[in-house]
Amino acid sequence: MRLLIVATAFLLTMPSLARAQLSVTPERVTRNLPGHSIEIPNTRSPDGKLALFSVYLEGTTAAVAAIVTTDRKRCLAVSSSLPYGSNVRDRKPKSYLTVLWSTNSTHVAIHDSSRKHSKLEVFACGESEGRQVELPRLFKIMTAEGTMPPNPRSSGQEPLEWIDDKRLIVEVRAETTSGDKVNKQITLDVEKGTANH
Repeated sequence: MRLLIVATAFLLTMPSLARAQLSVTPERVTRNLPGHSIEIPNTRSPDGKLALFSVYLEGTTAAVAAIVTTDRKRCLAVSSSLPYGSNVRDRKPKSYLTVLWSTNSTHVAIHDSSRKHSKLEVFACGESEGRQVELPRLFKIMTAEGTMPPNPRSSGQEPLEWIDDKRLIVEVRAETTSGDKVNKQITLDVEKGTANH
């Protein structure tokens, strides 16, 4: 009984978008595509078949960022990133997303810089489905090595360049509580789930 109360209290204190994302599936997003989706500018895959869309979910006031076919017929995967930092219905909403596709359109790296401690997401995309790639905890690895401060004021992991279709250069950065900025690059192998300098 206590676990149920704690879980309920946790859900009630979460922002509405985070609560909405807990139950978001590609199937649910696909049902909401007609009339409820906007393609986020500059997010199309090199082959032109996929893009990141902001999709409003019926029954909520929340929008999610989703990898969708450009014909708007199917959602492959749902990102935890916020599609826009401001209301998507604004005339010129601002996106804080960096979206970087591999040259063969099989992987996409997504970074949402609107969050104080932002992380990188990578998705593998096939013809009919996508899946989130499990990544090593880059900031934790670099903190253990002594190249990043242990308790930064803010931190982020931005994708810079795909070396090939499996390896990605990522910039890990942090701002210390005294205002000093630290930036380091690391190479991520998304197939093996490893990172090295």
